[in-house]
Parts: sequence; C-alpha cells; structure tokens
Amino acid sequence: MSAVPLDRAMPESSAAVAQEPHCRNCGAIAPGRYCPACGQETQIALPTVRQVMRDAAGNLVAIDGRLWRTLQALLFRPGQLTLEYLRGRRKHYVRPARLFFVTALLMFAVMRLFDSPPLVIDTSPTATAPTAAPGANDATRGSSPNAVKPHAYTATIQDDVDIQRGIAGVRDKLPDELRRRLDHFLSLSADEGAKQVYAGVLRFGPYAMVALLPVFAFLQWLAYLPNRRAVAAQPRRYVEHLVYGAHLHAFAFLMIIAFMLAPRGLLRYALAAWIVVYVWRARRKVYGGSRLGSLARAVFVAAVYVVLLGTTMMALVALAIALA
Repeated sequence: MSAVPLDRAMPESSAAVAQEPHCRNCGAIAPGRYCPACGQETQIALPTVRQVMRDAAGNLVAIDGRLWRTLQALLFRPGQLTLEYLRGRRKHYVRPARLFFVTALLMFAVMRLFDSPPLVIDTSPTATAPTAAPGANDATRGSSPNAVKPHAYTATIQDDVDIQRGIAGVRDKLPDELRRRLDHFLSLSADEGAKQVYAGVLRFGPYAMVALLPVFAFLQWLAYLPNRRAVAAQPRRYVEHLVYGAHLHAFAFLMIIAFMLAPRGLLRYALAAWIVVYVWRARRKVYGGSRLGSLARAVFVAAVYVVLLGTTMMALVALAIALA
C-alpha cells in the first residue's frame, strides 16, 4: 500500500485550518491584522523608531486627528467638548480624564523650566536699600561698605512683629524635627526661601489638583441641586459635573501655560479677557438656565473654590517648609 501525502490524507477543512495564521500571543486564529480574541496585531515585524515614538505619544495624548480636534474645541469653543462627550460623541476627541492629566503634567513641566518662581525677587543693587547719609558711622552702614543691603521683601519677617509672634507661637507647639526644619527655612535668604517653596509646590501640586477636581465637581453638583429640574438637558449626575470640571481645568492649565510664555503687555490682557468670556459661555452652553441664576451659582462655586484653593496652596507651602 503506497503512502499518501499528509496534505492529501487530511480533510480539506483541517488543512485550511492548519494554514490559517495564528496569533502569537494567545494562539487563536487571526486572519486579519489584529487577533479577534486578544486584539494583538498579527504583523510581528519590529517597528521603526518613528513608529515606536508615535505609539508611545499616541497612547498618552492621542497624537492624531483627535488631539487637534480636541484642542480646537477646548480652546475656542466653550462648552462644546463637554456637550459632545455627554451626547455620546467620544471617538473623535481625547477623553476628559486623559486630557486633564496630560495638560496638568504639561503645565507643571513648563513651570519647572523656570529655575525660580516667575515672580522673581529683585536683588539687584538698584533695588537695595538707600545708602546711608553722609557722615553715618560704620555701624549704621554695616560691617562692609560694599555690603548689599537686604531687599524690602527679605526683611519682611524680621521687621513684622506680628509675624514673628505667630511663628514663635506655632514653633513652640511643633515636634523637634519640624521645629528644626522651620528654623532652617527661616535662616534662608528670601530668594532661597522662595525657591524652596516653589519647588515644594511643583512637587506636590499635581496631587493637589487631582484632589481638587472632585471637589470642584461636587460644588457644581451642589450649586445646581435646587434647580435640577428646571432645564431638561441640564447635567444632573455627579459624573457629568466631573466631565465639565475636567474640561474646564484643562483649559485653565493651558491658559496658565500661555500666561507664562506670553510676553507682558496686551497679550496677557487679551488672555485674561478670553478666560472670563470662556468660563461664562461654557457654563451657559452646558448648563443653560437663566442668566441671573447662572451668575449666582458661578459666584458661589468660584468663592468656595478659591477659598479651598488658597487653603491648599497654604498647605503646600507648609509642606515645602516642613521638608526643607
């Protein structure tokens, strides 16, 4: 009996299955570009460097048409991005959470480009205290005739008795380690102290912004709770306010970047005016309702949020001092 070739002995259906490409990840039959079972691509050739960088950046910020459509809607069409998401049109835009995190990281990255706070303390000789009057002795002038007199900001803590008493009262109640750190911070010059605080704010600022976003959304939910049935299309669930807050914060982060990079003058005034117009139009477009009611709710949310933001900044400053 003559031997029969293997491909002829197998049924046609079995031979076809054997020739089908299989996924290298899970082993399932994957005739297309992607595995229908696990989603991995079937082309296993190594990508180029350009493809690797594009994939890495694309996974973070979606560098394709979605990014530019998202930025255009975010910057120039107040409230439109939130409405598109709430209406279910999400494929063509960057998701709110990703947009919030990326713009926040970008803002703090730009802030790190400044080695010192943007409001630099002027320590040039022209900004020093005036030279002592002729005839003053060396004790009045200082130990060295060429010594630079401290800037007015430098001597604020030393000259303000109320601040000294407040610091002394807090210092006595602190543990030994924190007391030592406070003494070290107070011994720094004004420029060094400002840099220390600035570094602490940059270090812990992203965590603070992540914590404040749900608080802002809660304030929005609370402000519109009494009037939640007035407008049919008005956001009612907390997560809808969270989406609005993520988009509004992302816009604010980009505006802060623009302020830092823009030269002083007319451009900054234009940016400030656009922020006011943008916030008002975004609120009106997303929430609707009467203008007076929108204004009252906006004032309520802004007032409480500013207080919370100021408290958070004070906590960041205290944390920066504690870690000095």
